[in-house]
Amino acid sequence: MWGKVSESCDVYSFGILLLEIISAKKPLEKLPGRVRVDIVKWVNPFVEKGAFDHVADPRLKGRYDRAQLETAIMVAMRCTDRNPENRPTMMKVVEWLNGGLGRTEEVEDEVEEDAEIEYNEMEYDDGTDYDGYDGEIQRERHHRK
Repeated sequence: MWGKVSESCDVYSFGILLLEIISAKKPLEKLPGRVRVDIVKWVNPFVEKGAFDHVADPRLKGRYDRAQLETAIMVAMRCTDRNPENRPTMMKVVEWLNGGLGRTEEVEDEVEEDAEIEYNEMEYDDGTDYDGYDGEIQRERHHRK
């Protein structure tokens, strides 16, 4: 699957986009000391603690449905699972976001099973994307221009 576009890559990208929308954070934050943290690593500790309010855009000042926030975050976490085989289909994502998951239990159960996963340290300056691809697709497009 390396270097190939797939539904799993699209699902991952959707999960990142969803986390960006929820948190109003960039997918990759630069911290002091040239340290970089991707959005999934930033969200993961809050999910593990059930502190979903800490993920929400602070400009919302708590004006959101907490159950919907939790559902959206849990769906995003499933979409960004490190193992592409564990990611849901977009059809399943749509079903979950439309409330067809019995609130968040189904998504929570699946995320908790994978909670022990440590996300790879990723270096983004070399063209590596979120899935750990070496950027062949992006570089290939760049060279074609």
